[in-house]
This record gives sequence, C-alpha cells and structure tokens, in this order.
Amino acid sequence: MRLISFKVKNYKSFNNEQKIVFSDSPKNVTAFFGPNSSGKTNLFSAVDFYCDFILHSTDFRRRKILSQDYFRFVSENAELPTEFGSEFETDGIKYRYNFSVLRNGNVDDEKLQRDNGSGYVTIFARKSLKNNTYEEYGFSSKILGETRQDSLVLTRAYTANNKIAMSVVSGIEKVMAFSMMNFHGYTAEKVLENPIMKGKVLNFLKMADLYIQDFSVKKNEMYDKMMQNSLLSDEAMKLFKRSSYEVMTTHILRDASGAVIGVKDMSLNENESSGTNRIFSYALPVIEALEEGKVLYIDELEVNLHPRECAFIVKLFDSENGMNLANGQLIINTHETSLMDILGKENVYLLGKDRFESTVIGKLVGARNDDKNLAKKYNVGMFGAVPRVEI
Repeated sequence: MRLISFKVKNYKSFNNEQKIVFSDSPKNVTAFFGPNSSGKTNLFSAVDFYCDFILHSTDFRRRKILSQDYFRFVSENAELPTEFGSEFETDGIKYRYNFSVLRNGNVDDEKLQRDNGSGYVTIFARKSLKNNTYEEYGFSSKILGETRQDSLVLTRAYTANNKIAMSVVSGIEKVMAFSMMNFHGYTAEKVLENPIMKGKVLNFLKMADLYIQDFSVKKNEMYDKMMQNSLLSDEAMKLFKRSSYEVMTTHILRDASGAVIGVKDMSLNENESSGTNRIFSYALPVIEALEEGKVLYIDELEVNLHPRECAFIVKLFDSENGMNLANGQLIINTHETSLMDILGKENVYLLGKDRFESTVIGKLVGARNDDKNLAKKYNVGMFGAVPRVEI
C-alpha cells in the first residue's frame, strides 16, 4: 500500500481544499511541521476519518457524524459538505477515491477511479449509479438501492464481495493511524496474539538502546470481566482492553563490583520511563509497516523521545538501510526540526494559517534540494510556519 496523495476541504481547520502529494523518494517518509494550532492533528484526524469511514460506514455502531467538524469561521460552510479524497496504489494498481459527507452524516457523493495503464477510468460515481452506467464493474442501481444514505457504496460493495471494492478496502486496511490516545497496548496485544513477534520487538528495543534484555506480556483477565457489562462504545472498549495488558521488562542485575548476578523484572508502566513506554508502543506498528508494506501515520512522533530516537525511527524507513523490506511508508506530525536535515526538502511540508484561520499546507519555498541547514533556517523563520511568540 502506498499513499500517493490526500486532499481535504471544509473539515475542522481546513476551509479551502488542501492537497498533499507524498514524496516517492527512497526515504519513504513525509513529515509535517508547523506551530501549535496550525492543523497538523486535524490533518491526521482527516486521514483517520477517511480510512475509518471506508472500512466501517455500513456499521451502525461506528456511525460518525460531522455535525460540528466543518470549518466554522465561514458561516456559509455549515451548509456545505466536508470533502475527502486520496490517490493510492495497492497490489500494483492505482486508485482515486473521493467522497463528501453532509452535516447529518449522509453521503453527498463519492467517486472511484482506477488506472488502466493509459489513464484513470471511472469505476463508479454515486450520483449516476441509478443509470447502471458502471454495471460492467459490478456497480449498478441495485447496489445503490442497498446502500443507506449515511453509508458508502464502496463499503456496501465490499460486504457484497465486489472484487474491485475488496482490492480498495484491503489497501485502506493497511493504513495505520496512531496518536497518543490509541497507541497504548497495541504492541502487547499483538505479541500475545502472535508470539513470533516477540523476538522482533525485542530486537527493536535493543536497537533503540533501552537496556531491556527481555520482556513478557500477560493479560489481566479480571479487567476484562469488569468491562463485560460496560456501556462504552466498541471503540472505547477496544482502547480499554488494550490497557489491560501487563508488560514486564527484564534487566541485568549486578552486585556492587559490577559482576552479573542475575536479572530483575520491572513493570513497563510503573517503572520504565515515558519514553521507553512510547518506544515499546511504536515497536509493532513500525515492524508491521516495514515488513508488510503498510502506511504508518504517527501524530506527535517526538513526544517523550530524544531527537536521536526520533531519527532512529525515521531512518528505519529509508530504502537504502535494508530494513524496509516491503517499502513501508511513514507519515509524521512533529516539532522535532532536526529531522528536516535528515529527510531533505522533498519530504517536508509546512502547515500554517491564513487570515481566515484556515490551515494552509505548503512546501519549503526557497530552499535548495541539497540544503543541509533546513532546521536552522526554519527555526529562525526563513520559511514561515513558526509561532509568533514574544518574550
């Protein structure tokens, strides 16, 4: 799976359409920088919503309404749909898929296109499905009639085993969006499900220089029993379940002379640093992206991490280091400006706001392709998109 581009309009801090074309450089990383409140997390949220809606729009329990998630600093926008779209490649095929959603949660329109080698052909457009124009691809008035107004035709077609829809959805399933809220417990959960992954995670932790020699994971069954009768949503339940995993790390135990006399187990949550917890949480998503060719989007990569640890994660995705076996893709929101010099101009986007307080996304204008002082120049304001603070 490879994200080629993404666009969003009339969503949270996005007023006019903003489009990102992701770099196809061997770095395999796109980084977004900008001051607080510039819209980085809103971009992350837009990508997350786009993917989640495609995967779950037919599920009543996962129904999402964008009633207040429009750009609210232009009064007319309340009557306009929120628009999302992306271009991506999965299983060697390129697709374009756009959809728009009204304030009440109903889908306003959607369109799927596929590259046939000489250009994009339309697989279906929602508003003309009633004419059976796209019946040859398995999209007809019948599938439209079976789709709720608040659901996507694409998702409904996937549940009906339409081959094209299945290809698209299987690609979208490989986009992993992680923030501080939903990282917790992912690595522990996956290691317990598949013990083979433990060795890979342990190697990752050793590469990050955390002094951890081993670790173990167990599930707190009592916690699960407490949650069985909970009235929380499925998504909230999923997050709480992940917090029920107990991780113990193993360190070398020495005597006063420095001789090794055994090992000591420590609770990851209670005894290890916030940074160590953060790296442990990153381990499985990073490994999956590298080995399975997934797209990993991390909001606020640098939280609790040393700059060199941020660089360590970013460099893993470089095709030249031999670790990124499946051409995995990393997207990050960050304030760690030292990464600019590692990634280079072509892999960096800046976010700022215009006079309407609308997020604007742009490249590093005026920088040379081989400039090795991007971070320094950005921090002194040469490229804009920095906070205007006064001391």
